[in-house]
Amino acid sequence: MARPSLTLTDQQQAVVEHTTGPALVVAVAGAGKTTAMVHRIAHLVRAGVFPARRILATSFNRDANEQIRKALRRWPTCEAVRVQTLHSLGYSIVRLGADQGLLPPLAAQGHLDTSGRRTLHAALEQARGARAPYAPQLDRLDYDDFLTYVSACKADLAYADLRARQLPRAARKMARQADAPAAARWWLDFYRLYETERQARNWLTFDDMLLSAWELLMRHPELLAMVQRRYACVIVDEYQDVNRGQAEILDLLVKPHGNLM
Repeated sequence: MARPSLTLTDQQQAVVEHTTGPALVVAVAGAGKTTAMVHRIAHLVRAGVFPARRILATSFNRDANEQIRKALRRWPTCEAVRVQTLHSLGYSIVRLGADQGLLPPLAAQGHLDTSGRRTLHAALEQARGARAPYAPQLDRLDYDDFLTYVSACKADLAYADLRARQLPRAARKMARQADAPAAARWWLDFYRLYETERQARNWLTFDDMLLSAWELLMRHPELLAMVQRRYACVIVDEYQDVNRGQAEILDLLVKPHGNLM
């Protein structure tokens, strides 16, 4: 393969020329990972290894994705490459599940509660109205701390009430029951109520874009197969290994072929 006009290092060139199978690229900030990534995508399309429309390029935030899109514009043949954040990918899976009738229909507007605060206020109102045992402590609740706890649980596939979700056996091996913080044992009960209120309203938080997507893929093999057929190659820029939900979704997507970098 002829080297592109932009001179790449030998290490970057090795990334570009990798075709099929798994690969892990480790580099410090500013080493040119994204540059190597987009040149690899262009090479895969030009060489006919994968059609552009079956390549997924993803990162964990919108700014990084916009950089990928901008860099790919120099190759018109890469126009059909799918570039989206991992949360956007999860959300698209949730919407597909709703369209397939596997979830209650999502409202045209108002089904997103990305921050989780609307759900939190609904749970607070319900707990106070029902005079929950922990109701007096709600006045001292740090909302940000509690939402961080919920977010960490969902990222780790830790359910407020694992048994009640009745997950299939394969999913139960990966998911776990959430633990209560040592300094606030009542938070787990409130997390259960928080989830009850969210599900009753069919709201989706930022974290549920991944958790609900993973659960859908684990529950419905036909949906999983449909999503797997979309992607013949997945490339993740600046992978975040602290989010188990992301990792499990990616593993599911590439299971038929292993083409993950």
